[in-house]
Amino acid sequence: SLETVLSDRLALIGVRYVVARDAAVPRPPDLPRVLGWRGYSIYEIPDPNTAGYDPTAVVFADSLAGELRAMRDETFDPRRVAVVAEPERGWLRDGQGLARLRESRIDIAGQSLWFRGRSGSGRSLAVLPFRFSHCWRPEWSGTAGRIIRVDVALIGVVFEDTADVRLTWSAGYGPGTRCLERDVRLVPAAIAAAQEIR
Repeated sequence: SLETVLSDRLALIGVRYVVARDAAVPRPPDLPRVLGWRGYSIYEIPDPNTAGYDPTAVVFADSLAGELRAMRDETFDPRRVAVVAEPERGWLRDGQGLARLRESRIDIAGQSLWFRGRSGSGRSLAVLPFRFSHCWRPEWSGTAGRIIRVDVALIGVVFEDTADVRLTWSAGYGPGTRCLERDVRLVPAAIAAAQEIR
């Protein structure tokens, strides 16, 4: 249930369509209406993130509140800019000179997703429309890159020239598998950040 339709933010998380009850919408969203049926309309979101966005600019923030502020700025365009935690600055070379993707593809099977991408040349960042977790286990074919948290809660794949990575979600059991604990530590920080920027 949405009070406001921010199409670029919905596109970032891979949403392709919005369904609205006509009687409950005082003003239809500024989106193409593709179908109407029995008092409902379906609106199409342009350019949804279904294969990975490839921003060429990065905004670094030293807290989750800072990340949320950057994303709430009305000039934020997730197709061109990624918001990343400050500790990733070195991996992203201060966000300078990121290459656009020439090809990208996402496939899903069971508990795994595959991302394949090829850049023009150099280091690229692909933002995938899936929730980040420390429990994603990457298996790289070829040169390994890095999986990072991008745009507060999404998966980012940093790589040179080409990427072929299978991500399998596995919380695991026993000693040495603390990924869920690391994820849980993000929750109070996210709640505090949301309260701080209200």
